[in-house]
Amino acid sequence: MSSAGSLSEIHGKKLTRPLRPVHDILTAPASTHGSKIAVVCMHQPAGLYSKVVQGKTTAQYLRWTFAEIIRVSHLMAIALADSGIKPGMTIAAFVENSIESQILFRASLELNCPVALLNPKSTSNHRELVHLFEVLQPAVVMVPNLSIAKILEEVVPEAVQGASLKLVCAIDESSEEWQNFGSFLQGGSGSEQRLYGLNIVRKPEDVVVILFTSGTTSLPKGVPHSNNSLTSILLSNAQASGLTETNISVSHSPFYHMFGLVFSAYLNAQGCTMVHPAASFDAKSTLKAIALEGANVFPSVPAINVALLNHQDFEKKGTIDHIIIGTTTVSPEYLRKTATDFGAKRTSDGYGLTETGAIWFHMPGTDPKETYPCPELMIRVCDPETDEVLRRGVPGELHCGGTGVVSHYILSVQQGEDPNRAFYDDKMGHWMRTGDQAVMAENGEVRVIGRYKDLIKRGGENLSPRLIEIVLAEDFGVMAEVVGVPDEVAGEVPVAIVKGKAGQTHDLSLVRGKLIEKLGNLFALEDIIPVESLGLEDFPRTFSGKTKKNILREKAIEFLQANSPNDKINDDIINQVKVETLTALWCKHLGMSRGNLHPQTNIHEFADSLTLTRFSGILRRTTGHSLSLQDLLDNPTIEEQVRVLSSRKIGQENILYSKMVAKHVGPPTSDDMVHAIGDESVLKQTKALSQEVLSLLGLSWNDVEDVVPMHGTLQRFLEKRRPQSNNHRHTWLCRGKTTKQLEEALKEALTRHSILRAMVINFQKTPMHLIIRPSQKFFAQSFTHMPPVKNTEELWKQCYNNKAIDWAADPGPLFKATITYVEEEDCAGLVYMIQHSNFDAISFEMFLEDLDTLLVDAKASPTPRAPYKAWADSYYNLRHSEAAQRSLKWHANRLQGVAKYRNALFPEQRAPEWFKGQSEGWVISLKGPLGSPRKALDGGARDGAIGMARRVALHDTQALKLKHGIDVPQIVKAGLAIMNSRRTKASIALFGQYQASRTWAFLPDWQAKALPDGMSVDGPTVQTTAVIVDVESPDTLGALLTKLQEEQKGLNTHTHAPYDQLIERLNEGGNKDGEVIAEIIRRQIFNWLPGGLPTEHKSLQQVQIVSRADVGLLWNCTMPDEETLQVHLSWDDAQLSGPEADGFLEELLHITEQVSKLDNWENSTGNLA
Repeated sequence: MSSAGSLSEIHGKKLTRPLRPVHDILTAPASTHGSKIAVVCMHQPAGLYSKVVQGKTTAQYLRWTFAEIIRVSHLMAIALADSGIKPGMTIAAFVENSIESQILFRASLELNCPVALLNPKSTSNHRELVHLFEVLQPAVVMVPNLSIAKILEEVVPEAVQGASLKLVCAIDESSEEWQNFGSFLQGGSGSEQRLYGLNIVRKPEDVVVILFTSGTTSLPKGVPHSNNSLTSILLSNAQASGLTETNISVSHSPFYHMFGLVFSAYLNAQGCTMVHPAASFDAKSTLKAIALEGANVFPSVPAINVALLNHQDFEKKGTIDHIIIGTTTVSPEYLRKTATDFGAKRTSDGYGLTETGAIWFHMPGTDPKETYPCPELMIRVCDPETDEVLRRGVPGELHCGGTGVVSHYILSVQQGEDPNRAFYDDKMGHWMRTGDQAVMAENGEVRVIGRYKDLIKRGGENLSPRLIEIVLAEDFGVMAEVVGVPDEVAGEVPVAIVKGKAGQTHDLSLVRGKLIEKLGNLFALEDIIPVESLGLEDFPRTFSGKTKKNILREKAIEFLQANSPNDKINDDIINQVKVETLTALWCKHLGMSRGNLHPQTNIHEFADSLTLTRFSGILRRTTGHSLSLQDLLDNPTIEEQVRVLSSRKIGQENILYSKMVAKHVGPPTSDDMVHAIGDESVLKQTKALSQEVLSLLGLSWNDVEDVVPMHGTLQRFLEKRRPQSNNHRHTWLCRGKTTKQLEEALKEALTRHSILRAMVINFQKTPMHLIIRPSQKFFAQSFTHMPPVKNTEELWKQCYNNKAIDWAADPGPLFKATITYVEEEDCAGLVYMIQHSNFDAISFEMFLEDLDTLLVDAKASPTPRAPYKAWADSYYNLRHSEAAQRSLKWHANRLQGVAKYRNALFPEQRAPEWFKGQSEGWVISLKGPLGSPRKALDGGARDGAIGMARRVALHDTQALKLKHGIDVPQIVKAGLAIMNSRRTKASIALFGQYQASRTWAFLPDWQAKALPDGMSVDGPTVQTTAVIVDVESPDTLGALLTKLQEEQKGLNTHTHAPYDQLIERLNEGGNKDGEVIAEIIRRQIFNWLPGGLPTEHKSLQQVQIVSRADVGLLWNCTMPDEETLQVHLSWDDAQLSGPEADGFLEELLHITEQVSKLDNWENSTGNLA
């Protein structure tokens, strides 16, 4: 096997046998194993088709040799040819595990007719049935019985009538239209003249088998396997599995499924005996096959294993040679346990697809180089957006390549899909994007995490339901399907739909405990629901047997809504908080039994911060009382939480956000504006300044709702060095909504978020937000309706960099939107431009949450938020306070003398100014003349404002946190500092940093705790600071990380130091430290985005995010999961070329990966690879 270095790509060994037609592969064993038993069907009579089977038998059931199955199949081929069936005609066979299926399959191969193997249960879905016959247009149709024949005649009468031959397998069943299979077979001429007269030539590209696969909502896709692809799969799987002619295998997997077909075919091709215990899986029959036929190999899944082990006939004899577990991922521990339970010599994890066959068979303790992937196959893990091959250890989409991969899908006209969308070719060969999320370890072992479209978005993190399903199967023997249901705090939470024995119950607290132990708090189940409780007998399935999780999710939501208990647990909590009541709430929230939760229990052992946040909301809704997240962090036991609640007067904690700011009728008075504090002359000046900008929109002072001062960082954001300075441009689809619905939802959302209705005035060098009352006149100036576009690409490109529309800047409006209709998506499209001085990441997510809610329900009640004016007025009042001065002093001491480190500035400046995105119309020194045009270094081949994202695995982050107290952002900052130092050759690294600053500025703790949580402030609290890192002085990497962690504590404590005052102070004395700080922040910014990836919305669907900050490099970093770092880099493309930026990003990821390794704690930074 070859390896692509540290990239997630590996290639299998070469096949030891040449590719030949499938027919030749399956008939070859007759020459060496003719008298050996080939196929056993224990549910069918021994004398079946005795007229064409030579010799007598004393067997209790059907047992045919290789010679017999090949002879009978040949006679079927003759009978088909005699009936006018010619090579290339399609055969549609609704098959069970039976000898008829084997006969027809082999006969179709001989006749070179593509045979579609179909699930008989699919006939219950009439829409799918019509689709199948539209795709296939078969010349031959075979069914198990006349009941299914009748359904076909009713649902697809024309297709059935058009088939020249119709066969029914059930003994003694036939009709005028349908011939009995046995009669047709045994009544043939037996003459080979017509068959041989067809001059059959079997080409490598000829389609021989058509299977069907589908997602949970789409129509089935035809998967056409050719001689080349199917033979490659059979030989590859035979070589990989290591099975020989001495093996006897049970086959209870359905013949219409790739697993069942290939398992049966490649074992027969090896000269192995294949045993069908029953038409479909039955535990008693499988155990009987093991006992009577000496079967020593069988394919399985965890649910089948449980059924066999729990059956009364199970007896561990130690005769099993090999059990192949055919599921996406099972743990090595489970494989070893399965081997022990069955007394098997070996067990392996097999993974494959209908389009590829088995991709690997892996046994615990086996070198992955020997098993990943199967011979003649290739696998790689890629970025799902770009197809770029990722580093090992980084989750991405699994791609599979090789000769066994089908070339395309067969689709009907009504599917309207691109049949080649999932497939592509490169210099290595033919590939398929599987849609599965996987991760490749350094040793080449691959673990499938789940399906991308099934991922549950909990608190911004991707949660794989498959991992929960594996634990339920392995540890509890429960067949389950896990789906995500909506939750107001977490976004979605996992619920398990289980299928078990009658009367079987499941202890939620026990299951949650095991999930937390194995997977972590994120995976704790919200509930367990028996499938019968949803009004279903079994999991709803697609044509190919996949569970329809979308239906399960809908029914689970309906069930939970119908069965939600009365929120009011105990009315006496209104007057007196009781331990019992709070304990009951926690037990319900955590899914724990009362016996496992005590007043002294540390809740933090069971709940992460997101769970705590959700509980805070539940407590407020159910009791009217409130414990903030900080309360719950500071008071981890129920006893302590009760004490906090009891110490408060009833209703004290129910702060009505609307009363935090005085309401006034009409425009603000001098008493309503913090900068005026009752001074009428200030009011007069403010009105005069306001009218200058209001008149631009045809507005007046009467349209003003409030005046809100900006803090220093927002003032810096507002600086208009070009029209697009510090603009964000976001593009969204609004699923299922018209442009009118979108406009109305936007109006209401902006009405609820006043800061987004802002214009700007400058009062005595202090910019102020001029909040405009919501009105049709104002909205008409804020919204632009555009002509319809064809698709999402045209949507985001519409007016992109249009200097008349594509910007929002001083004097405003600072939020502007274009609304259009997207034809291919059949919904409204939204593009908005927003100036960074009136939002930050957290406040704008509040707006998006409300907009999405209003798109779903136009009458939805608003979510309470702390008004931004209250926070901004408080900051303005206290910006010169003693607390503010302490923070200024701390920063000044830290940054003093920075001017002497100009050689550490990075990146190198090659053009005037620092602009991401279009710079047309930029001015020199803010108010100077227009600057000369700036040009992209690589001719605009890559748009630096759009940027690029990459991921890397950081496996030791939890260990660094537990052992040394180091948080992930400090690991990344250390990596960035080392990269900067290497690039500049300086011992010091300099870069800017954004701080969320979600606290009440300059207030004592006791006062801040009496106010709403800073996370609820509905406006921008973000602050900017500079970071100076001495890379060389610390002796070890551990010392560097410890220093950064300690400094971050100070940055958090002094996060609100007024930026403008700090720059002035550092410039005192003429040393220009303040100017250098401003330059550092213009060159490069590190921004940590907590909480993983963006929230998944119900109607809004993100298309593109463009940040046009006035900066050279912007590093946006986050953790999509607990071990994966994602870094998005955007850049000024007049300073850097795309390849240079690409190199910077790769270097940062590599260094950060090294920094994150616990083994490097004692190494010096210079010794990192």
